[in-house]
Amino acid sequence: MALGPEAGLTLVDQIDPAALPHYAPLPAARGDFLFRAGRLAEARVQFEIAATLSRNGREKAFLLGKAAACI
Repeated sequence: MALGPEAGLTLVDQIDPAALPHYAPLPAARGDFLFRAGRLAEARVQFEIAATLSRNGREKAFLLGKAAACI
């Protein structure tokens, strides 16, 4: 966070999503960095992906709320 959202996004993008195919926090983190970078359409997609991967109802609702905030 100290170096900005684009730097964080660069780091997150180095993680192979195939290594963590059902891990909701990875697209959630990517969505957060995209949101902070002002790339709202891309962030929304990532939050929606994270919500579909989540098995926790409250977490799913939180992620869908984040997706809805990407307007």
